[in-house]
Amino acid sequence: DFQNLGFEIATKLNDEKHKSLYMRMAKNTAEGILRQALSFALDYPLKYGNNRAKVFMWKIKDIKNNLKEPIKTDDKTT
Repeated sequence: DFQNLGFEIATKLNDEKHKSLYMRMAKNTAEGILRQALSFALDYPLKYGNNRAKVFMWKIKDIKNNLKEPIKTDDKTT
């Protein structure tokens, strides 16, 4: 299953030369995170060049960082 997902990501991002990277990511990363990042990368308006793979990798990092952040609450009482 993860090989199919990795190949799908590589194809949609037009980055078949790195398909083994995407397969490894599919094996080690939650499918929801990958699909969310893929959707973001495909919808992202590219002004300079056509590097959706770079946007995809950035978004995965962004999603993972947001998951690790503790929920901030305002515990100040006045």
